[in-house]
Amino acid sequence: MNKLKSLLAAAILFLGGCASNNSYLSSRNITLEQKTYSVSQNIVREETPNGEIRFGFVSDIHNKKEKAEKIAQIFKEKNLDGIVIAGDMAETLLNEKKQIKDSLLPFLETGKPVYVIAGNHETKNDYLSAMNELGKKYSNLFDLATLNYVDLSGVNIFGVSGWDKPFPLGCFSVKKEIENVDKRVFSLDEDPVFMISHMPPKFQHKEAIDCIYWVKLENNKIVKSRHAGEKVLYEEGGEKINPRNSGKKELTDLIVEGNIDFSVSGHYHMNPGANNFEKNIPENEFSEKLFMSPGAAQYDMAGILTIEGDKAKYELLKIK
Repeated sequence: MNKLKSLLAAAILFLGGCASNNSYLSSRNITLEQKTYSVSQNIVREETPNGEIRFGFVSDIHNKKEKAEKIAQIFKEKNLDGIVIAGDMAETLLNEKKQIKDSLLPFLETGKPVYVIAGNHETKNDYLSAMNELGKKYSNLFDLATLNYVDLSGVNIFGVSGWDKPFPLGCFSVKKEIENVDKRVFSLDEDPVFMISHMPPKFQHKEAIDCIYWVKLENNKIVKSRHAGEKVLYEEGGEKINPRNSGKKELTDLIVEGNIDFSVSGHYHMNPGANNFEKNIPENEFSEKLFMSPGAAQYDMAGILTIEGDKAKYELLKIK
């Protein structure tokens, strides 16, 4: 009966759009590592001069708390300016809120600003409840599924939660969240614009971050199931074949409309790397357009993005 009530509440939230009144988002100033962040009208601002900004990125934790702890410790040691969680903290609907909290706690306990969006494994009801509970205890939590945008000195950030399917009931919808984007973020100042999404944008070239694959094993067996293929690639290796670009065109259109400079996304677990609209970009090479995926934390992957002026570069991390 309790689960039925939860699903009904999630359905109401789903039909009504993203809630924007979490109680922990009341106007206030927050000091984190000698920087002051002001929160007002669902907007975060921070104006401390910063010549270089470095973010740690993680996606698709899927309730692997021990891996989250390892990645969080590495991020803490690297003295980053912030941490981004690009969705899918949970794995199953059962005890979903606890899974979200368990996956986020190691990152919140670093004391760094933590920017979070929801993926396709977070229903609105449990996600927003978890954010509200965590936000009352951890002032360094910034929920980009609820906040309009974050205006930092050197970069402007906004989030697009969810995915492209209507189920599970009560999940965030990418199309709906795109409609709700506060487009003032595109022209706040001269700083680059940075989008956080769970679904990747859609690209046109092979090996892009939105490609899904079949996997060919040494015995010429071909695995066509996406999740089975990702597990095989992680555990046994194999050859990626028949790549298909499967990102969200609406996100690509948004990038073009807003002249968005950088993005990070997840969802496709075994696609760590980055590209622009024409080609893949190697690690540690500055680019004026850079759209990145860190790969899945559940498969021991994470990443770092460095923004300097109007360019960015990335580094992939393997956590073992």
